[in-house]
Amino acid sequence: RSTSKFCCESGEKVTITLDSDNSNPIKSNTFYPHSTTDSCLIRIEADLSENLDKMPCLPSQIDINKFNGAACWNAGWGTAEVDGTFNNDMQSIGINLMSQGYCTDHSFWEILDGYMCAGLPPSESTPMKGWKHVTAGGKETCQGDFGAPLICDIDGVATLIGINSDGDLSECGKPGKPAIHVNVDEIVLWIEHTIEQWAPPRTC
Repeated sequence: RSTSKFCCESGEKVTITLDSDNSNPIKSNTFYPHSTTDSCLIRIEADLSENLDKMPCLPSQIDINKFNGAACWNAGWGTAEVDGTFNNDMQSIGINLMSQGYCTDHSFWEILDGYMCAGLPPSESTPMKGWKHVTAGGKETCQGDFGAPLICDIDGVATLIGINSDGDLSECGKPGKPAIHVNVDEIVLWIEHTIEQWAPPRTC
């Protein structure tokens, strides 16, 4: 299970749920943080073979610029507003994929290499950055959503494209400040190497 470093820093056990009704939770405190990006793998010692059809695929050398604007979904238990109440049930929002360059041009962020954004596209009523409209507000991850997966429709395949990493910490869903995500395609080799090196022994 991939998430942000924030979720692994406490060293305490985290709970992972695979069903919408939050049943059969899996606990783990075995973490493998990435050395440079805001990402961390959580080792799960459980048989998930029956859940494979529910899991998104990892990207494979995807040109994010080609899929700029793709339909995506963020899921999490975060708040609807800063200092709000965390949700007991997992929530989901529909947003659009934005490449590093597009997000830098159409937001008030300067997006670093290895990161990208997801939010709503600009409209004629959104503020301007230079001569370009910035992204629209109203839909975004918020407090408690760090580490949430960004799942996108890539050529008809549900694909784990991003890991929620940052955003506006003073107010959620503001125009020009879409959520910032780790670009999973940049860390796929690290994910595969870590799994190969540290996965539980396979059984027949």
